[in-house]
Amino acid sequence: MGGYVPYGYRYVPRDGEHRATLAIHEQEAALVRQMFDWLTKEELSCRRIATKLQELGVPTKNDSFTWRASTVNRILQQEVYTGVYYYRKAGQVEPQHRVRQAS
Repeated sequence: MGGYVPYGYRYVPRDGEHRATLAIHEQEAALVRQMFDWLTKEELSCRRIATKLQELGVPTKNDSFTWRASTVNRILQQEVYTGVYYYRKAGQVEPQHRVRQAS
């Protein structure tokens, strides 16, 4: 595993027996569940959710207190919160045609 760790999770490095994985960070996960409730039950926009998070003084993943609507939107659209996580989703593909060598 490598790259971005989604909000609500922590990276657990590999040890001798187990692969690296993501573990739920319960405090952040509760906040993600709250965001989904605000969206689905209260029908708040991502902008309004971001404003509520700032009003509540909730820190972002990088300990900033500035929540943006685009950040909330990205969190609410990620499949990882449905239990799906892709590893190496963007893989290498061999070209279908040979490339001519310049002469």
